[in-house]
Amino acid sequence: MRPPFTPQAIVFDLDGLLVDTEPRWEAAERRLIAELDGDWDPEVRHQLLGVGPETSARILAEHLGVADHAMVARRLLLAALAEFRRGVTALEGAEELLTALRGRVPTAVATNSRRVLADTALMNAGLDGLVDALVCVEDVDEPKPAPDPYRRACAELDADPAGAVAFEDSGPGVTAAVAAGLWTVACPSVPGASPEGAHAVIASLREVDPEALLAGATDAPS
Repeated sequence: MRPPFTPQAIVFDLDGLLVDTEPRWEAAERRLIAELDGDWDPEVRHQLLGVGPETSARILAEHLGVADHAMVARRLLLAALAEFRRGVTALEGAEELLTALRGRVPTAVATNSRRVLADTALMNAGLDGLVDALVCVEDVDEPKPAPDPYRRACAELDADPAGAVAFEDSGPGVTAAVAAGLWTVACPSVPGASPEGAHAVIASLREVDPEALLAGATDAPS
């Protein structure tokens, strides 16, 4: 996996890519649904992958038949924070890749998570301090699948999106990164999935050769 240019910056998604939080999210969603006397539906989990907190609250509220989306959003945040504080681990290859890139190319995380959750996940997974910028849902007008998080991350790294690489695990994330103009690598958190629009697809961050990633296609025409 080698981009067609030498990257000016590299931007990563967080949940399901760098940190193994998807089981924590599912536990939080299951808890909330049970507390509100609803029934769990695996399709709901699929619909929630990669979307922002307001969209998540709307989907859950509609599933539960609850009109108060704001209440659902508050309770989901509290349930997720409790789950995250129980412990979050880095996914395979994440720490090794970030460490290899540290100081050699500007890096950022662009996530649809709220900052309190992103900070908790990075700290508990031992990844805090390994990226140069963190863009959360509070930092942008529109979350993924809008391109705002990736545009903001590139701006914070003083990089042209057309010269940056994105790593994503979800369909909404791939859509956001491609729309922002980044060369996008999909690393699906759901086995067998292949988000449409990605420029390359890998099964794990362990597959990424940092030297090839940083070199890009050095023989490509200027």
